[in-house]
Amino acid sequence: KGLPFKKLWEGTLVWDLFDTIGETMPKDDPGSLTTDQTIDLVAYFLRLNGMPVGGTDLPQDEAALRKIRIELPKSYN
Repeated sequence: KGLPFKKLWEGTLVWDLFDTIGETMPKDDPGSLTTDQTIDLVAYFLRLNGMPVGGTDLPQDEAALRKIRIELPKSYN
């Protein structure tokens, strides 16, 4: 959360975050999350870091997630 998240993810694609979470979480069993669990975590991390909530759920397919760039609010610290 906060500046570390911004430094790591600002300007990247939502797909990159989704892929990283999917491959590395949970720590004791990497890669075991379902697609639903992974997208829920992506949405949680984005919301936790100031991204506005959209009118629809995040898509779960790679092509759609590659069209969404992580751009945190300007007032974000």
